[in-house]
Amino acid sequence: MAIEKTCAKPRCEVLVSGLQLCCLTHWWEIPGEVRREVQVRLRGWKNLDAARERLAAHYRAKRSAAA
Repeated sequence: MAIEKTCAKPRCEVLVSGLQLCCLTHWWEIPGEVRREVQVRLRGWKNLDAARERLAAHYRAKRSAAA
């Protein structure tokens, strides 16, 4: 697997393969419900961009709730 991009979590600089959305540390921080939704969508979309956007939306909502 080639390393192609950084983790989907903002400001995380960990490099992940082209098949991963984020690093394992941040993947396990995401609620199980969201992880399952991402996995289901990945199978249906066969496209990582839409799944990355779903993760980005999760982090934006989390940041807004903290503010």
